[in-house]
Amino acid sequence: MASDDFGDAIKEWYKQLESAVTLTAAERGEITAAGAAAYVKVLKRMTPRSHVDYSKGGKRAGHATRKKRAHLADQYRYKDGYTADGLNTGDTDVGQSDHYFDFLARLLNDGQKKMSTKELANLHFTDRAQEAAKGDVFAAMLAKYQQLTGGGES
Repeated sequence: MASDDFGDAIKEWYKQLESAVTLTAAERGEITAAGAAAYVKVLKRMTPRSHVDYSKGGKRAGHATRKKRAHLADQYRYKDGYTADGLNTGDTDVGQSDHYFDFLARLLNDGQKKMSTKELANLHFTDRAQEAAKGDVFAAMLAKYQQLTGGGES
C-alpha cells in the first residue's frame, strides 16, 4: 500500500468514526468536567499551603487592601462545559475563584526575584500537578465518555 493510500484510508476511517460519534457541547462538557474534577483533586493536593489559619476573620497578605479569607488550594473552580471566557463550547477550564488568587498562584508557580528554600521547592507546582494528573484525567474522561455513549459494553 502506498503512503498516499494509507493516508486516504486513515482519513476515511476518521470520517466514519467522527460521523458515528458526534457529541453535543453538553456531552463534551460532561466529559471534560469529569477530567477537570480529577485535575482539581490532584492540583489541590499539590498546591503549597501556608500555616496561616484564615478562618478567623481573615488576614491581610502582603500589600493587599482586603483580607484573604481562604487558602489558594481551596479556590479552584470550573463550570461544566464552559471556558474561562464564559463560552459554552464543551471545553472545561479550571481556574481560581477571582483575580487575586489567580495572581497569587502565578507568583507561587513562576517565582520571584528573591526566594526562600521553601519557595524554591514550590516552583512550578501547576506543571507538576498537570503531569501527575494526566492518568487520572484520562481515566475520568474515558469513564464518563463510556457512560454517555454506552462504549465498552458488548
